[in-house]
Amino acid sequence: MDILTPKGQESLAHERRAKELLEARYGVQYVETPKDKPAVVDALLIRSGAIVGLVETKCRDMTLWQLQNRFNSEWLVTFNKINKGRLMARDLGVSFYGVLYLIPDDRILTVRLSTPSGDWATEVRRERTETQATINGGTARRMNAFVNMKLAKTE
Repeated sequence: MDILTPKGQESLAHERRAKELLEARYGVQYVETPKDKPAVVDALLIRSGAIVGLVETKCRDMTLWQLQNRFNSEWLVTFNKINKGRLMARDLGVSFYGVLYLIPDDRILTVRLSTPSGDWATEVRRERTETQATINGGTARRMNAFVNMKLAKTE
């Protein structure tokens, strides 16, 4: 598993910083899924003992300026990953959220990806592209999602 490598451990530390920011801002508990095996989502959001959402979290070594100006405010994520999260959230009757942690800015952007009924809640452009396969490198050609982050909440 990539999370067990040095780069994976660094990414996990960034995800946990994103968790701190999210919990402080929204008053929810961010409960991680196991990191030593594949999981459909990165975390469950809990409030008052109930699941209120599911989360996909990504950490990127870019600033908000770079996201807006170099990447047209689009967050690249594997489409299959967010589609599975959307369906799982639908089956639980909760929203599915994307959390993008911008490492240099120490800032999170949050966007609701789907509604409790499973409908997309934001613009998601799909395109088959070649990207880095994992945090540890390699390449993969797959269907990717480009999530519109123009209306994301920034913290």
